[in-house]
Amino acid sequence: MFVADGYNNYGAYDEVSDQVGEAIATLDPAERARKVIDIQAAVTRDVPWTPLVSLPTILVQNARVSGATASMAYLYQPWAATIGGTESK
Repeated sequence: MFVADGYNNYGAYDEVSDQVGEAIATLDPAERARKVIDIQAAVTRDVPWTPLVSLPTILVQNARVSGATASMAYLYQPWAATIGGTESK
């Protein structure tokens, strides 16, 4: 959420982008924790809202049900209106 090219970085906040990369690359758990604490301090100071949970969106379609939007576009359109059945062959 807080990296320059992050899919969920809707606010384009990238002040800690390099630090996140460094933390991910750090193998020592104690050192990684220190880096994450620094990242958390910056994000808490700079960002007006912070999501507490990031849940995956799961979409299942099959041969009988289709039409749902299979991308994050569902956030911006009435996605349920496109769901329907498929023709049997």
